[in-house]
Amino acid sequence: MSRRNTELLLLIASAFPVILLYAMYVLTAGAAISFETLAVPIGLFAAFAAAHIAVRILAPGADPAILPIVFILSGIGITFVTRLAPALAISQLIILFVSVA
Repeated sequence: MSRRNTELLLLIASAFPVILLYAMYVLTAGAAISFETLAVPIGLFAAFAAAHIAVRILAPGADPAILPIVFILSGIGITFVTRLAPALAISQLIILFVSVA
């Protein structure tokens, strides 16, 4: 198995705890789980999937663990920021998306 395939599998595996943690926050906040309420972790996964494609093209020999680790830590961080200060969460998301780009 190549390094990029390992990275993709780790990225998919790390999506589960990120989405689960955000879903737990949504339920605790009293909202129903829907596509709209889970748009943040799904959008994060899409951004990191695009980053994976860029790494696959531009740096095929890069370490396969870095991108999934950054994804899971970013997802946990965004969930906690959203829980503690929802007004700041949008600016944090914008900064994160710009950083991934």
